[in-house]
This record gives sequence, C-alpha cells and structure tokens, in this order.
Amino acid sequence: MTVAILRQTAGYPFGGEGPAPWTYQTAARYAGFTGSIGLPALCLFGIALWATMKQKAALLGLTLFLTLLLLAVALVVGMIGME
Repeated sequence: MTVAILRQTAGYPFGGEGPAPWTYQTAARYAGFTGSIGLPALCLFGIALWATMKQKAALLGLTLFLTLLLLAVALVVGMIGME
C-alpha cells in the first residue's frame, strides 16, 4: 500500500522531519500501521453501533473498554523509536 496524493510520494519526507517514530519511517510502514489500527477500530465502531441499536449496555461497555485499550496500544506502539 502507498500513502499518496496523486501517487506522488517520492518528494514526501517520511522520517526526515526530525525525530519520528518507527511507524513514520517509510510510506509503506505508515500505511501498514494505520491500517492495522484502523481495521480493528472500524470493527469496534460497528459493534458499538449494533450494541447501541439493540440496547445492549454490557456489550457497549466492553466495546468502550476495548476501544480505549486499542487507543493506548496505538499510542505506545506509535511512540516506539522516539528520542
């Protein structure tokens, strides 16, 4: 996968803007990281919508907990390699 606007990634300075985490070193790595966090987040959002429509408070609470856990994991993993 390539992160691009009009497929022009050669001039974009991935990893060249000062201290950057390992996830921001290349376009492919950035796309992979955001995709691996975005897909579970999208699934959790869908479950939360379904739980809200069906009025299942326990499932909604579990979804909230898992969403916060996913956010914490994304923040910690995303900061690996920072100076």
